[in-house]
Amino acid sequence: MKMNKFALVSASFFLGAITVVSVFALVSFTRGGAPSSAPAGISLVSATDANTLLKAYLTIADTPARPVNGMFLDLQQLNAMNTLAGKNPNLSGFRIYFGREKTGVQVGLVVGVDSQNADLVTNSIYKTDSPKTGPCPPVCDVSSPITKSN
Repeated sequence: MKMNKFALVSASFFLGAITVVSVFALVSFTRGGAPSSAPAGISLVSATDANTLLKAYLTIADTPARPVNGMFLDLQQLNAMNTLAGKNPNLSGFRIYFGREKTGVQVGLVVGVDSQNADLVTNSIYKTDSPKTGPCPPVCDVSSPITKSN
């Protein structure tokens, strides 16, 4: 009888230990948090590279003849914002600057903003391949009931 109690206690202990380790592993590997790498279509750039991309964009930028009605953001930029928010939950917002590669492709530069309205540029600027990003006009849905003039 003593042997059966010992076997039962031992089996219970090992089953409990396996359960605890399993739950710990499940929680550890399924929790959110900052991703180890950036989602597809976005890449980390330095403030110097971001400045170069912005200056290249400004050489071809049009000055709008009318007020800006809105802005188009794509999913890559949302992914960049989510990545930044995961790294720094104290952000108060985001800015998207326009950039242009040497090849002529337009890109977006996504950066987090702190509570003093300053760009947080240290290892936290993401470049997105976003040729459709821009202000409305010209990047508008002209058939939308929101933008119709009548």
